Amino acid sequence: MFTVRSLSLRSSHDLASASTAEDAGRSHFFLVRLFWILYLVLSALQIFAVAGGLHRTVNAPLWLAALVALVIGPWPIIGTGLGIAGAHYGWGLAWSAAAVLFLSLAIPIAAIVLWARFSSNGSLALHKQFVGLHRTP
Repeated sequence: MFTVRSLSLRSSHDLASASTAEDAGRSHFFLVRLFWILYLVLSALQIFAVAGGLHRTVNAPLWLAALVALVIGPWPIIGTGLGIAGAHYGWGLAWSAAAVLFLSLAIPIAAIVLWARFSSNGSLALHKQFVGLHRTP
């Protein structure tokens, strides 16, 4: 009639330190949040730089430059390249300064994605969080 389930209890020593699964979960949580923060900051920079570059070099109307930048700006490789060019031509930055500005955000993003893809310890869960398949309870 009644079913009683037994719960596994941890000893007081186990409660003081987190398990390796909990540590991996915390690092995955941190890396996913870090990825999205860096990606959104980089995308915003790329959108503004591409719009400024198009407006200045091609004499495109600002609304058209903004529309094109909203579509192309967030793309990882093309948006970064056009963002560097837009920062140079539109904002007047030197090529090296523009490259440092955008690559200082793009390289950590690429490192997180590559670690998630090729790491052997629980990276599948992190990879699923990137593509939106992982649901947390």
